[in-house]
Amino acid sequence: MRTLSFTIALIISLVMISSPLWWEIEDEDRDRIVDPGSVVYSLRPLPNRPHRTDITIGVSLSTSGHLIAESNIMRQGFQLWVELVNDQGGLQVNSKRYLVRLVEVADDSTPETVRKNYQHLVLEEKVDFLFAPYSSALTMESREIAEQHGVILIVASGASEQIYSSNNRCTFAALTSASWYTKDFFEMVRNLQPIPKSYAVLTTDKLFPKSVGKGARIRGLQNGLSEVFFKSISNLTDNLQPYIAEIGEKQPDLLIFAGHARDAIRFTRQLKRSHFDIPKSVIMTLGPSQHGYVQELGPEAEGMIGMTQWLPNSQWSGDIFGNSADFAHRFQKKYGYTPSYQSAQAATCGVILQQALKRSAALDAELIVQAIRDLDVETFFGPVKYDRRGLNIRKPMALVQVQDGKTVTIWPARQATVALRYPLQDTP
Repeated sequence: MRTLSFTIALIISLVMISSPLWWEIEDEDRDRIVDPGSVVYSLRPLPNRPHRTDITIGVSLSTSGHLIAESNIMRQGFQLWVELVNDQGGLQVNSKRYLVRLVEVADDSTPETVRKNYQHLVLEEKVDFLFAPYSSALTMESREIAEQHGVILIVASGASEQIYSSNNRCTFAALTSASWYTKDFFEMVRNLQPIPKSYAVLTTDKLFPKSVGKGARIRGLQNGLSEVFFKSISNLTDNLQPYIAEIGEKQPDLLIFAGHARDAIRFTRQLKRSHFDIPKSVIMTLGPSQHGYVQELGPEAEGMIGMTQWLPNSQWSGDIFGNSADFAHRFQKKYGYTPSYQSAQAATCGVILQQALKRSAALDAELIVQAIRDLDVETFFGPVKYDRRGLNIRKPMALVQVQDGKTVTIWPARQATVALRYPLQDTP
């Protein structure tokens, strides 16, 4: 019977892969690179400043609304990179060095304000480069302004593939794209005992979570699992019990929740307080990988798995921050706590720009964007190499789990500090 189920799932997977929808979700052939020389660029020349001594980078970060926490974490990563570069004499372009000036404007976590902010940064502040804000939805707004005016944009936290079209001229991601978030999770669980046979997916109705959810459906089918529940719910929904009850009745082996940090806390609390058996494994995009998740939830966080772009014990290294542990130590010394991957992503935006400038013969937008497209380097955050859309096609994910009140690494196997606890026990 299981062989028949697997065969049916495989056929469905092949049909999905051959359909146009698949390519909107992800490019399975991430190694395939289209010759950048075949793309026609229309970039804005860098502002002509007589006796230039600095390079300006604009970014909009939330100081109100639902994205304050994540934006603050990113701000610290940006600032850490700026501090390091300026302490070392600035960014090197050919034989010259330029200090970095970060131009930050505040937003209220809404697309409308972010759009206005990036118009202000480009047209009035006339910044040289742009860093994207937190979240895929807000990054979409910054991407439209950057592409419209031909200003290079480096993206820290916009993982949805919808941001990256084949028409992008100057938008580049530091991170792994959203539909690849669950790939490592399904790889990890497929050899477990008892064998998981079914999964459920619950996402909030936002660009990034929905992209993760679509990717999860594809990964589930590829691994021969049955989907018993899939739903996207309003981001404003506080009461998740009806959906948790429906999931409980379906009794999935695996439960995947895609949302942002506050969503993960609300979901975990209501899941643990429900009257249904907890699935064998529960994973979420944000939450267990975030600073403060365990402190706020206490015992209710136990057993939950989080996806993460990066860990302080990752085996990556580069020539700017050193290795992952070096970055974590520098961050801890400045801010007093262990960095999350959002801080590392933000700092990596600076590293990518720095690596490109170092490879450019002059402070020229055309030369710099070509240098970014040609990058094939390792950084403290992981490998960086781009496809034709500006997606980073080399970087894998990692997984953590809350065990005995601590967040520990469970995947990839070479970096795991403990084994996965599976199946979960319903802890109070």
